[in-house]
Amino acid sequence: MSHRALKVVTSGPLPHVFPEESYRGQAEFQAAHTDDELRGAVRDADVLYSWLVPNSVPSETPRLRWIHLPSAGVDHLKGHPVWKSDILLSASTGIHTVPMSEHLFAMLLALTRQIDALVRAQERTEWLHDRRGSAARFVELRGKTMGIVGWGKIGDGAAHLARAFGMRVIGTRLSVVVPREVPRPTGAAYEDMPRLEPPDLPHDIIYPAAQLHDVLA
Repeated sequence: MSHRALKVVTSGPLPHVFPEESYRGQAEFQAAHTDDELRGAVRDADVLYSWLVPNSVPSETPRLRWIHLPSAGVDHLKGHPVWKSDILLSASTGIHTVPMSEHLFAMLLALTRQIDALVRAQERTEWLHDRRGSAARFVELRGKTMGIVGWGKIGDGAAHLARAFGMRVIGTRLSVVVPREVPRPTGAAYEDMPRLEPPDLPHDIIYPAAQLHDVLA
């Protein structure tokens, strides 16, 4: 009895670093570049890797057994025909932690260091410190408090970077019933700024979602 390779359909091409050759004989991959291509390709697929799931699933996909999504959750599929089917749904929880937390700090530093004002002044060939009262007002993150609404995997990444900047972190999480302190991890990748005393900050705390106003205060 011959072994049939699994057909894996992807929405768009796989990353060039994906070791497709390692699955030769076990799986064959087909990339769909349009919604119509995806609908056609998934009809005889065993596995689907896509954020978008055609409405033809599961009625026209008898072989489909597993759908993996590149998103952190699968909530957008509630109400979709696949939701009540036997097809396994899985998501990429935590995969966005690094890019999202880094982007957050890119925006935060742009705000506190007045990057937008500096860039516009540069385009005008203007040195902001030349005029009295026109200098950009820079703010340091060290010693400040970051509030995270909905502290999850991405929040963990943001908190990790915030601690490296000497910040305190508080926030809310749906699964938390009573406020609890969050111990700072030992042996973390970041240490206190050299030649500076560690900032004397209160403990990091996660609050129940109902206490959002306590966090904002």
